[in-house]
Amino acid sequence: AISTFLFIVFALMVSMASKKSIDFGIDEGYNEFVEEFSKFGNATKVKGQDMSMPSVKAFKGFLIVFSGFIGALLTFPSFRFGALNSQLLRKANEVKEENEDKPSYADSFKDKMSQVLVHFNLIAPLLVTLCWCKPLVQEHIEKQVQISEKSFNILRICFIALMMLVRLFSIKLYTQTHLDSAKR
Repeated sequence: AISTFLFIVFALMVSMASKKSIDFGIDEGYNEFVEEFSKFGNATKVKGQDMSMPSVKAFKGFLIVFSGFIGALLTFPSFRFGALNSQLLRKANEVKEENEDKPSYADSFKDKMSQVLVHFNLIAPLLVTLCWCKPLVQEHIEKQVQISEKSFNILRICFIALMMLVRLFSIKLYTQTHLDSAKR
């Protein structure tokens, strides 16, 4: 209940932010939806049926409540994922300390790569979210790298796909850590 309230308050703050700060394209998407829906309503005119749409504010209100509900549902899994990250890194350090007497370059490289994978896996959702923060994107990426908005949108999608692949490749580590947590 508390997390639902906090997520609804956060969603309200995000919805009140100006389009200069955060761009989700909700207004443009809603206007296109209303346009297409009205075309559909005129083409399939049913006698006595009114094809009226809710206002933009009602639609945003629904999105706020829905995002608060989804945020509340994902609070516990997020805490569990953070705990799994902590356990995984702790386990990697314990294994490293046990094998200090027989160092191997291949094992060391594999351990370092798995730690990088775990850290990237933890911060990747934050990085994906920051890609939609307009001032950050325009000032630091589009202007300095000289990339067009269309190319950057493709880059955002590729970053999401990369994050999904990293999660897919690291699932064995997380599953084993979750199974090992039952021993404790």
